[in-house]
Amino acid sequence: MTRFVLRATRLTAAALAALVAGACSDGIDPPQPRPIAVFQVDANGDDATPNETRPSVTVVRAVGLNVADTRNPGDICEVLTFSDQPQPPASFSGVDAGDALSVQLSGTTTSLVPTEEVFGRFYSPPGTAAVAFQPGDSAKVTIPGAAGGFPATTFALKTAEAIVFQPIAVPPQNNTADLTVRWNAGDVNSAMLLSLRYKLATESVTRQVLCLMRDDGEFDIPEGRLTGWQTASTENRTAVATRVRNSGLNLDGATIFGSTTYRKTVPLAP
Repeated sequence: MTRFVLRATRLTAAALAALVAGACSDGIDPPQPRPIAVFQVDANGDDATPNETRPSVTVVRAVGLNVADTRNPGDICEVLTFSDQPQPPASFSGVDAGDALSVQLSGTTTSLVPTEEVFGRFYSPPGTAAVAFQPGDSAKVTIPGAAGGFPATTFALKTAEAIVFQPIAVPPQNNTADLTVRWNAGDVNSAMLLSLRYKLATESVTRQVLCLMRDDGEFDIPEGRLTGWQTASTENRTAVATRVRNSGLNLDGATIFGSTTYRKTVPLAP
């Protein structure tokens, strides 16, 4: 069995669709679709209950995964447009992984029951049930498996720890220095995403300075990326940080990925 880790983005259903859509048609014998499971544990530090989560597993049949490593994300920033509108999910064939899965997290065992969705077979807690947990604890999913579907297996991952970000200063216009940001460090297996969002009075779109960083607790944002952020008015600036831990495991004829995130709005220094 081979361990690997996938790209440092949150794997929502739409992101899963983008992830598995890269099938390659080159060559005489293209790869055959294989069962793929994605185990997600996400938490939002801005919620009234920040230490609750709804773990889930999405199971599809697909080819052509692009994989990258949250242990070595690089330190990069780009200016991009931003939208919080969900994208319609692509359609994928769901794969049976059993009548119910179970997740052990912070001393609680939770059953995940299936529904058939356009983006695959989706296992989640019944109704609106959530699981109280301590971010940073280990989560383990047990998949009973199904004949002709996903094989029986267990898979564990460390959940993303809570984020404590120091308030981010907004440099004055015409500033020529990089902007240093600091937070509580994770470890070599996690990455940090920081989105500095802003809207200029002269534009109809919202933009962001999106930085993918090693989770070592400190990063210098290049001053050349900050022009729009500096120019925007105070009420049109926000900052959101997301800690990401991704991992994966190749099984005999199948693949399982794990993705866990912790999201938190970052205060801005007055």
